[in-house]
Parts: sequence; structure tokens; C-alpha cells
Amino acid sequence: MELSKIFYYRKKLLQTIGFEKATVSSLKFLKIEIEEELNEKIGFNTLRRFFGILQLKTPNTKTWKVLTDYLNSKSGNKKQDEQSHLLFWKSHHQLLVKITSLSNESIIDYLIKERKTDNFPILLGYVTNHLIATRDIQSLEILYKNEIIFEEHDSFSNFLAELVHPLLMKIKGEEFSNLLPIINLKLFKESVLYYHIGYSYLNGNYGKILNQMVADSPSEQLFLDCILGYYKFLAGGELDVLKELELAELKTYYPTLAGRYLGYCILSHPENTPEIIKQFVKPLSAHFTPHYFYLEIMSALLFTKDFNSIRHIIDRHYEALYEIDHWYAFSTLNMYQVAEAMVYLSEKKLKRAAIVIDSINLESTSSDYYNYISLFYSIAKYHILLGEKDFDTSETVYKKYIETAQKMGFYRFNKEFLLHFFREPTVNQF
Repeated sequence: MELSKIFYYRKKLLQTIGFEKATVSSLKFLKIEIEEELNEKIGFNTLRRFFGILQLKTPNTKTWKVLTDYLNSKSGNKKQDEQSHLLFWKSHHQLLVKITSLSNESIIDYLIKERKTDNFPILLGYVTNHLIATRDIQSLEILYKNEIIFEEHDSFSNFLAELVHPLLMKIKGEEFSNLLPIINLKLFKESVLYYHIGYSYLNGNYGKILNQMVADSPSEQLFLDCILGYYKFLAGGELDVLKELELAELKTYYPTLAGRYLGYCILSHPENTPEIIKQFVKPLSAHFTPHYFYLEIMSALLFTKDFNSIRHIIDRHYEALYEIDHWYAFSTLNMYQVAEAMVYLSEKKLKRAAIVIDSINLESTSSDYYNYISLFYSIAKYHILLGEKDFDTSETVYKKYIETAQKMGFYRFNKEFLLHFFREPTVNQF
């Protein structure tokens, strides 16, 4: 894990100063940038060792903290230039004019024109939320039956789902029932409903929707079987038995769904994890983008406390897992960082675990995943605080953990699971 992390940090550090290679000149420039950004000094020889110009030594805790703080600071302070800012708001203003005209044809034509722009997912989400808020069922139906608009929905569904889900999940009673015909539309399901799991709403609207869904395809049936079975598991029940799938079929699904199925298999048969990884996980990690494929495999491995497998995955895919080119990627990034911190805790490396946990932007986690990931985060944070003998803060974290688990109905996250997380698990504990 350590060497993979070093290679990843090297690349990201050089990107912040616009250099491709580490030289004496570029590292002097990087040293100045770090000190100006953080108002904290870092040794030039420390950087030369880190980049392998001098003999590489394992970076100490302070070095990791300085470099992590610097990268976090840089990633959080990217500024749009004035031109891009104007273009962004111009597109929104033009869309508002179309909406005000109350012409569905005009709105559709404008969205088709903007289909290839970076702003398109935001514009589509804005229109969808406006129509949901005004309960304009007819216009929603016209929009979500237009196949041209959703021609390449895989490229923007992550973004769109994050924009639409929070509003959709808060609607109650008859108004929510009136939206079900729209929610059942194929393009709405594929572009909004199924792309991310609405973990925070599984015991609310999202669970109601899924329980009345009828699958139109094998992939949709797999999604429903996995998520409904998994919710039963999180609520403290037993996992349902799923149909066994072949590698070739899993390759035809989107990466999050394939990873979800394999995570389910690991939870169902933790004793078979090495074989599942060998036969399915390794070949599929080369077929899919690891950033999305491993999300729910990682959480399954946390439930079975298989820290060796987690360590192996992070070592093998560190750069791909920790890439964050889009804001919605914080959901996956935060899960992987929590898992990394858990590995360090299992190895009694308290300081390293604390550095990773402190670098997590938990509040940036999407609304759908926030509470779910925060439960794993709380377990790691609690044990770090205990190790640091900060008992008052650990008690606060414990209370928040219990409150969140009860609010979501995820009773598997109970007191015993938190307190005894780093004890040896039994093979068939689930």
C-alpha cells in the first residue's frame, strides 16, 4: 500500500505545479508552493527522498500529513476563470427563459442543443427538479420519453441522480403516488433511480419504490434482488439467496451493479472470498473502472473484516481508486479512505489511520450515501479516539453512530459491532 500511495502522491503533487517530472528545479518550486499554501515548512531533502532523487525512505507521519493537507487544500481551491463562469450562468439563464415560456418543445430543443456541453447534467437536473416541484407530470413524461436527450446517459447519470434524488425522496403521500408512473419510465429508472443506491431513504420513499417495481430486464432484476436483499441484511436480517451469474454476464452490466453483486456474494459466503476475488473480482477490475466497481465490494469486505483483501485491492488500484475528477466521486473516495484507515487500525498504526481519517471530506459525500458511509467512518474515528485516549469525543462519536443507525433502520450497525470491530471475526459470522 505504501509504495502505491507514494507513486500516486508524486503524480498529484507534480500536477499542482504543472510539471511532469521531478527535478531539482521542480521540487524547489514545489517546496515553495507547499510552504506558501500551508504556512508550514517541508525539507527539500524530504521531497527529494519522497520522489526518489535521494534514496527513498518510508515517509514519516509528519511528511504524510503535510503532503495530504497540501493536496486537499489545492483540490478545494480550484477557481473558475471569468469566461467559464459567464458561460455557466449564461446557459442557466437561457434555460430559465425556455422554462418561463411554458413550451415543452422549446425546453427539449434547448436540452438537445446543450447535450454535449459540460453543463448539460446540471441543466437536465434543474429542469427535472423544476417539473417535480411543480408536479408537472405531463412535461416529465415528455422529457423522460425523449431518447435523444438520454442517448448517452451513462456519462451523466451519476451527476443527474445526485441532483434529483434528494427532492424526489422528500415528497410524501398522494403527491408521491402521482409521480410513480414517471418513476417507472425506463429512462427515468436507468438515468436517475438505479444509478446510485438511495441508502439514506431505503426505509422511506426509496424502499417503497423498489418494492413495487417490476423488472424489465435481467440487470434490473439483479439490481432489485441485490438492494432489497442487502437492505434486509443491513436491517439485521439474513441475506436472500441470489441466482449465480457467470463472468461473461457480469461484464455486460455497469460496474457499480457488478460490484454490488460480488459484494453480496462475499457477504453471503465470506469463506469463499479468495475464490470470488480470483474468479470474478480480478478479471472484472481490468474490465471496469475500479473507482466505481469496488465501492460495494469494499463495504462488504469491511463487514467481513477481511483487511488482507482490502489491503491487496488498495495496493493494486491505489491511483484508480483515489482519482476524483468529478465532485460526485467523493462517495467512492471517502469509502476507500475509510477502508484504508481501517487497515491501518488493524495493523496498530494509529497515527497513519488518523491522518487518513482527518483527510476525508465526509460532508462532501453525496446525500444518498452520506449516512451509510458515516457509519463506517464513525467506527474508524471511534477507535482512533480511543487509541488517543480522547474519551469525551469518542463518546460523542458513539452517540452519533447509534443515532444514525437507528434513524436509517440499519440495526446491524449496533453497539457490539462498533465496540468489537477489530476483534477476529468468525468465518461464517453472517
